[in-house]
Amino acid sequence: MEKFFRLKEVCENFDIKILYAFGSNCDKAKKILQGEEVIYNNNDLDIGAVFLRELPAGRKRTILYADIYNELEDIFFPFTLDLVFLEENHSVFQSQAILQGEVIYFADEKEKEEYEERILARAFDFKYHLDKFYEEMLEELQDGK
Repeated sequence: MEKFFRLKEVCENFDIKILYAFGSNCDKAKKILQGEEVIYNNNDLDIGAVFLRELPAGRKRTILYADIYNELEDIFFPFTLDLVFLEENHSVFQSQAILQGEVIYFADEKEKEEYEERILARAFDFKYHLDKFYEEMLEELQDGK
């Protein structure tokens, strides 16, 4: 549990509202936080962060990313991280982290639920158009355009 408390401290220090683990090593992130042994498999650990405040721009954003990455890397060693600021991605990507991932930290349950409901509704609306776009692109590729 020591690693979970360290994670909580990192999230509070960087105004992270929700942190998700997703991807092929999702289950291993939770085990690490619970102090369990995990078998390292050379795959990275996908971590998605949602913030309490608007992200800074430019160099400050890059520094924020590096600072968070370094802190989380220490917690989840020996795994390398693929850290994603979820708000910077489209709603379908965010919905995949929500639906296929695990929440490993949240600051407020009500805010977490509101975020998830908002993103899932937006993804549902957008997914039709995204699928249609992919379908049309595939047809163009098959037609040699």
